Amino acid sequence: MSIEPWTIEEAKKCLSKALQIARRQRAKTWELAAAISLAEILNSQGEFEKSALLLQPLYHEFEASKFVKEHLVRAHTLLEECRSGKLRSSITHLRQV
Repeated sequence: MSIEPWTIEEAKKCLSKALQIARRQRAKTWELAAAISLAEILNSQGEFEKSALLLQPLYHEFEASKFVKEHLVRAHTLLEECRSGKLRSSITHLRQV
């Protein structure tokens, strides 16, 4: 199943809005979750540097506190993909869209 480009762009807009709201509310766990989802999309589009810049500060903040293990594992995997320049073959979070 292919995902229409407008669907991906709409998802990016929604996730960016979710990031803004989470930051405004100081909801760090939600901020990390939205950042991970947005980073997955960015990686799939080859925007590795942008993805890494989004995730890196949050990853280090959570890594220092050993909090939210599942999200940290996903964030770490995405950061490794950014560093190695790998493209993900699918975006699992958007398959239901």
